Amino acid sequence: MREWKGIGYFVEDFVEQAHQFRSMDEKRTLNTKDKRKKAQSHSRWEMIGYDEEVIKAGRSVQIKTEKNAKEVYHQHQKKKTEARRIKEEKRSNCLTNVSLMANLIEDYKMKK
Repeated sequence: MREWKGIGYFVEDFVEQAHQFRSMDEKRTLNTKDKRKKAQSHSRWEMIGYDEEVIKAGRSVQIKTEKNAKEVYHQHQKKKTEARRIKEEKRSNCLTNVSLMANLIEDYKMKK
């Protein structure tokens, strides 16, 4: 935050993202004692983040993930509707096949 001289005019998402990037960098270089190597590592990862090929690859992965998530969601919805249809079918079959006349002998046997 010192780098931007305050955070008053930044959106909260930007600040959170900057915090996450810093946390990731700190985890990567946690055991590195040499400050020069730490700085080189931070710079290397920052340059990788700006590389157009890396950005394109990230976008393609994001699109594939979204497509996969949509397919999984639609498959789940199909299973739910099929399960609902089977359940309703079983209910209707039970209601049509049930006898509303009481069977006194069967009821008497069940009580004993």
